[in-house]
Amino acid sequence: MTHQILNIYYYRKYNLYYQCIYYIHILIQCQKIIFVGTAAAISPALHIGDIVVSSGCVHHDFDARPFLEKCVVFSVGKKVIPAADYLVNVCLDASQKFVSSAQIDQKVLDEFQIVTQRIVSGVIVSGDQFISSPEMKNSILEFTPEAQCGEMEGAAVAQACLQFKMDYCIVRVISDAGDSDASMDYDKFCDKLAGVVCFGILKNVVEIM
Repeated sequence: MTHQILNIYYYRKYNLYYQCIYYIHILIQCQKIIFVGTAAAISPALHIGDIVVSSGCVHHDFDARPFLEKCVVFSVGKKVIPAADYLVNVCLDASQKFVSSAQIDQKVLDEFQIVTQRIVSGVIVSGDQFISSPEMKNSILEFTPEAQCGEMEGAAVAQACLQFKMDYCIVRVISDAGDSDASMDYDKFCDKLAGVVCFGILKNVVEIM
């Protein structure tokens, strides 16, 4: 019974992404997905404006203990859902090309105190919560110490792609530090910078592929 309840909860949670990818896969026969957006920094080495390309994704808030290790979903059977290596390389190249092109206005860089934009590949975690405190970040790091950043969609997309045998990669731009100022920083970042970075990276992806 507990097994069934956990599965019902989980499939409701990610059903929207599953349905979207199902129709993308069936109607236009898409074989790969690159999903770009924003995230909160989990790693203390990351700052606003840095870019994370997924090596894999984790559902940080799925807990089926004692049946499975925390963060492991029944239908996946493992914690980290790996991204496609070739798409990771494409997204890393596209991100580096964007950063090197210096498309962001200097006034905006100064406003967000961005001196350099780091580009890293690592684990992206997803959950239902907007990350906004050190305590939330520490609870994520307790079970996923390799987490680079956190958001609310990537792992659901990754799992749907896994089930449809589609390649995927997630790219996230750090919009906030996941602390008490997260909501204010997130809104300001999305208003002034997120679109420029996300569109710039996607444009480069298309050119590279």
